[in-house]
Amino acid sequence: MIRQDILDRAKRVKLLILDIDGVMTDGRIIYSVYGDELKFFDVQDGFGITLLNRAGIKSVILTAKKSRIVKLRARDLKVAKAYMGFIDKLIPFNKILKRF
Repeated sequence: MIRQDILDRAKRVKLLILDIDGVMTDGRIIYSVYGDELKFFDVQDGFGITLLNRAGIKSVILTAKKSRIVKLRARDLKVAKAYMGFIDKLIPFNKILKRF
């Protein structure tokens, strides 16, 4: 049985902010012979985000690299917004807090 204080804290969660490399992937970045970047996403992470969506909890991606693959994954998982290309993540982080 889950303690009531943990349930109460969980009910206050409104947003999940995630990085990509090493968080939603296994950390590897593979380049094809054509220069395409490949990432390996875990289906269980995707299922977790899907469950959050169903529970009304939004998710946001905040990552340093710009990547078409990340954009596709965000779309597939119905992520509320993907912020890409931010080395200094504090600026978009504060915008995310205000927006969501």
